[in-house]
Amino acid sequence: MKCSLTIIALLTLAACTAPITLMPTPTLDVRPITIVTLGDSLTEGDKDDSKDGGGWPRRIRSILTVQRPGSQVINLARAGWTSSDLLYGANGEPNQIDRAVDTLRRVAGVKIATVWIGANDLFYLYEFGDPTPDEERVDRDRFIANLDETLRQLSETGAEIFVAQIGDPATWGAPAGGLFFSTTPDEWSRLSKQAAAYDAALQLLAAKYTATLVDVHATRVFHTPSLMDPDGIHPNGRGYDALAKLWLKTLIR
Repeated sequence: MKCSLTIIALLTLAACTAPITLMPTPTLDVRPITIVTLGDSLTEGDKDDSKDGGGWPRRIRSILTVQRPGSQVINLARAGWTSSDLLYGANGEPNQIDRAVDTLRRVAGVKIATVWIGANDLFYLYEFGDPTPDEERVDRDRFIANLDETLRQLSETGAEIFVAQIGDPATWGAPAGGLFFSTTPDEWSRLSKQAAAYDAALQLLAAKYTATLVDVHATRVFHTPSLMDPDGIHPNGRGYDALAKLWLKTLIR
């Protein structure tokens, strides 16, 4: 019995004096990051009634420059622009894609491009005419071709790409917002179907270019009146706060 107790004591002492192996502490990534945002007013920050404005890109810039010094967020988006304008320019302004590609090719390190475009393609199609089924098909083909070319050029820069889904503007407050007063109830219904076709194409294009599809409508911003401007299309400051949280969580993983 005495021998057994001695063995137990020695084993216990060995266990207590054995070196302790610590798990490695995760290292926080603080490398500078460059984000270039392309799109329309929903990215430019139209109707942002907060003190500093700037929409969701300005908000993530404020966070990243503190968390990852040297980071930059370059917002190229323009209110009212379509997928064609993004590629070819509008109103005497140069296009967004050339500036985005040039920036992304010049910078080193972590680089990201975001694309959120298409709402104006839809609005203009139904606001300024009563398109036939053939015209709707031509419009879909044009939108798909524009996004294909946009993503192709961005992918060649080596940047990680994120593409926002459009959702259905007819279910926002847009029909009652007053901006598109010539759009009839029937046209809003057809716009919904066209928007679904746009989003289906975005899914395929995202897969083609290994881009991440971003469901901005998961925030429910566009269906929450307190987070929207009265026009029913653009978020207010609080709405852009919610969008910034989603984009930041999606972009920085």
